[in-house]
Amino acid sequence: MESLHQLMQLLESDRLADLPYSLVLGDVPSSQLAGPWFAHTSVHDLTAVGDGREVLHTDPDTGLTIRCDLRKFEGHEAVEWTVHLRNDGSHDTPLLRDLQALDATFVPVGFEPVLRYARGAVCSMDDFQPLTRAMNAGASLRLQPGGGRSSSDYLPFFNLQLASHRGVLFGLGWSGEWAAQFDRQDDGSVRVRLGQALTHLRLHPGEEIRTPLVLALFYEGEPVEGQNALRRFLLEHHRPQVNGRPVELPIFLGNWGGTAAEVHLSNVDGIAAHDLPVEFYWIDAEWFGKGPWFLTVGDWRPKPDLYPKGFKPISDRLHDTGRKLLVWFEPERVCRGVPWYEELSDWLLDLPPDKRHYNWGQSQQDPEWVRWESQRNQIGEGDWLFNLGIPAAREFLTGQMARCIEEFGLDCFRHDANIAPLEFWRHADAPDRQGLTEIRWVEGLYAFWDELLRRFPHLMIDNCASGGRRIDLETLSRSVPLWRTDYPGDPLGKQCHTYGIAAWVPLQ
Repeated sequence: MESLHQLMQLLESDRLADLPYSLVLGDVPSSQLAGPWFAHTSVHDLTAVGDGREVLHTDPDTGLTIRCDLRKFEGHEAVEWTVHLRNDGSHDTPLLRDLQALDATFVPVGFEPVLRYARGAVCSMDDFQPLTRAMNAGASLRLQPGGGRSSSDYLPFFNLQLASHRGVLFGLGWSGEWAAQFDRQDDGSVRVRLGQALTHLRLHPGEEIRTPLVLALFYEGEPVEGQNALRRFLLEHHRPQVNGRPVELPIFLGNWGGTAAEVHLSNVDGIAAHDLPVEFYWIDAEWFGKGPWFLTVGDWRPKPDLYPKGFKPISDRLHDTGRKLLVWFEPERVCRGVPWYEELSDWLLDLPPDKRHYNWGQSQQDPEWVRWESQRNQIGEGDWLFNLGIPAAREFLTGQMARCIEEFGLDCFRHDANIAPLEFWRHADAPDRQGLTEIRWVEGLYAFWDELLRRFPHLMIDNCASGGRRIDLETLSRSVPLWRTDYPGDPLGKQCHTYGIAAWVPLQ
């Protein structure tokens, strides 16, 4: 494959063997599946600037339907697609495994192909470091983010150079554990496989699952031209909106939440008196619960000694001066001892202590980490993951966060996530349902954000996740990563981070 036209032909093919995505059904790879699969393609409008197609393949024997929703984009050599699998039969499907949202080969022309990619955010000076791998004879590379957050170890974006002045970029929309596999084949082509890292499950009658969203963007010119094409594409098609307009990143003033309201009000008055160019007043963690913030997540009541009248006096004062309010939340984590831990236990995912991972972005020599670890050990195993994959749980959480947004007068909802969810998801799955909890949870995250944005069109969502650990196509469409890494404020490190991430993520 060398062009968008060829990829579109494969995506719209009525032959399973031609499809640029794959799975194993029972013990048979989809490329070898025989029998009377029915194929159907329909064209439908998805946006004013592009067109969409729905390609169906249905197995009358098992009732399995594979649907690919794909979209082309005017003005870009790009296509995106998501694969859905639904059991329309009356019995469980055979085992579905190794589901790849992209499985295709790309042919270099008179050139040794080169893969360009980047580190993710692990609280290091090396965060977002540009990386290069020569895909010479026999080369093989597998990448995963680790821990279940999509940009932890690596960003989910890749630039495969196929000729001296030509290449293709890939992007993933999956806020969980993806995997990317690149292999140089004996015939010289490069096989690319992108998908959820683990799928090994049966679908019950009526169940449907989805794959990660895949972007393939072809470009002409040097690799930097590909990066610029990606940036333009993301700004045009994966940019959140506020009040119907594309978001523009404002100037913020950061403040710690464990600060008295009268101090914040004095700050706001000073900003207004000097007409400082501050557009958002940022209040971070430790404004809630009874105790240190990292031990009271899940208790979203403002500390009465700090905020006796809540946040409304602060947001009102800001709004009177033409400015806005951001407040920190961590909706996914629930600590032992808070009311939600007891009241919502059926909606929490648990995990044995030996499988827990804490990602605070701090060294074990850091005094703050030592203090936190000491206090955590006093109360037991730690944290639980709120199960966004349960519709009733998600509706409850949405209502609670919406109430806070309304009562506080919020303009920006800062969504942090200091918990690695992968092992929670996998621990919850039966052997023949591996990957399902992750799928439902990731779908639930998107539904949670979409509903908040529907209810509050003025709202901006700040996507933190321990500093830049959940950046992908799906999150970029709904949020902006204002705090891109937890690495301390070293100016040289910040310059390095800007150099690395700006090639892939234009808004951060």
